[in-house]
Amino acid sequence: MESFWKKEESDIEIQNIEILNNGKIAKNKLFLLEIEDEINLKIEIENMVYFSKSDNIFDSVVELRKKLELNNIYLLCNASAINVYSSLMQKEFGGTKAYKLQMGKQATLNDVVDIFDYDSELKIGSVKEQEEFYENWIESF
Repeated sequence: MESFWKKEESDIEIQNIEILNNGKIAKNKLFLLEIEDEINLKIEIENMVYFSKSDNIFDSVVELRKKLELNNIYLLCNASAINVYSSLMQKEFGGTKAYKLQMGKQATLNDVVDIFDYDSELKIGSVKEQEEFYENWIESF
């Protein structure tokens, strides 16, 4: 997979991002490469390379987060907040936007955030916590 990334280097977008690695905050770079309808993400942390891919950016970030969580590593970005979730329409249009959700309240355009920005007021959590919040939010109507 590494050689594939080098061949396509000119098409790679680089996102500066902070991570929480076993309780310590560090700066890092997240590499994004779109090939046809597939979003590929790559991050290197302490000489370990993590990859993910999906048909949309949000789900690719989720897949990457699952792998990172196994080593107690978290991306410090809105996509990792337990109450941020991308709608099907946001996923289909391939953007980096998602909704900041509040229990019992329908999400509006005022609740849209960029998944790679970081609002330190939001609680970073696991993918499981995020999915549970989303399910509880749906049931809160």
